[in-house]
Amino acid sequence: MRKRKDILQDLIHNKRNTSDLISELSKYPWDCEESLIVIKNEDICNILELYIDGNLSQSELENWANAIECREDQTFEDDSLEEIINKIANPVLHGISSISEITNIIKNIGCK
Repeated sequence: MRKRKDILQDLIHNKRNTSDLISELSKYPWDCEESLIVIKNEDICNILELYIDGNLSQSELENWANAIECREDQTFEDDSLEEIINKIANPVLHGISSISEITNIIKNIGCK
């Protein structure tokens, strides 16, 4: 069985299929005593750029964000990133669906 931290890193960096990584993570308890990784602005920007470039669909982006949202085994470099993940995970609720809205998120977190 792979280490939880390695699976999380693959998830954050979109290295493998999100569903497969979620399945791997399900072998670990939800609760975690410590943060194993820090999600950085750059990590979020890289994923959003994949979406903008057409290498990630809207549903893949949403599934990715849902897999990250509310996890206890990670922290965010910047508090605003947690809110961004929530918006991406719930695009209908927050009205995040267009390329221009995603581009604005990238600009707001300082990647472009």
